Amino acid sequence: MKFLYVLFVTIWRFQLWECSFDAAIPASSTELIVTAVYPCEGVDPIAYYEIDFKDDGNEKWLEFMLQTDSPIDSTFTANVIVDQWQNGAWEDKIYNTDGNMCEMRDTFAAKAWKKLVEVTEPTTDAEGCNIQPGTYTSKKFQMESSDINIPSMLFGTFRVKGEVYNGENELFACAMLELECNQK
Repeated sequence: MKFLYVLFVTIWRFQLWECSFDAAIPASSTELIVTAVYPCEGVDPIAYYEIDFKDDGNEKWLEFMLQTDSPIDSTFTANVIVDQWQNGAWEDKIYNTDGNMCEMRDTFAAKAWKKLVEVTEPTTDAEGCNIQPGTYTSKKFQMESSDINIPSMLFGTFRVKGEVYNGENELFACAMLELECNQK
């Protein structure tokens, strides 16, 4: 379940770093439009999961199923890589970050995580960092920009790769997210 979180954290953590970008504006002045969510290609993670991004023309949401034979806990780390569409091609790795998955969740996506937990069965502790082995399903997960905590964003089209690793540094899950960031 947390691998989906890392994708959303990436969006929120994608902020102005040491460089200066003329296009960067406060995140509160942007609109994020998710256009696709899908599993990474060419990898073999140890968790089994299905991701289904829905768009009925009026609203968008995410549904998923995760089966894990091992607990998900504070030993898990996340690696996030952001590419940007520029001049007809992807500019690879314009931003990347890694760290403890639970700390990233609490810093950048605590509200979004609580919303995800609310629509996931069986339920888990939204405050803790321990998900027991089992099968988890989520129906109609939706979030708003106010559910994230990022100070600034860039405009454009982005592709985000979120990788989650267990405490033994084995790839647990990997998913891709494509989105557009526009001015409100």
